Amino acid sequence: MTSGNDTQIKEARAQYDRARVRVQEALRPGERRYWSNKQKEAERRILSELRARILRIAPDTDGGN
Repeated sequence: MTSGNDTQIKEARAQYDRARVRVQEALRPGERRYWSNKQKEAERRILSELRARILRIAPDTDGGN
């Protein structure tokens, strides 16, 4: 049985992983997936916020990977 905190951690990490994959796909050479620099910056900000949320729930125990 997982606690509510474990569930929050799993959900936040899943969100972070999905967002990271979107950014990696968008940054592939020769592909332009962003409409503007504002959209590109928003993706980076979202990734940072999700990572911070994960670290608030559970301190980094895997070395940042």
